[in-house]
Amino acid sequence: MENQKRNLVISTMFQQAGHATGIALGWGLGIALITYLLGLIISHNLESFLVSLQALPSIASSF
Repeated sequence: MENQKRNLVISTMFQQAGHATGIALGWGLGIALITYLLGLIISHNLESFLVSLQALPSIASSF
């Protein structure tokens, strides 16, 4: 019985950690994307925007 409760607590904790990680990743990438879009609006330089988009995977991996 204790084993089942412990397994349930552990699985719940991992689920909550996964949700928190997903939310943090979404916020981080969203803020970066908004920043890049504002830079595109201000500078009208599409090439710079596309280069900036290539940095998104490295931002995601930092989370």
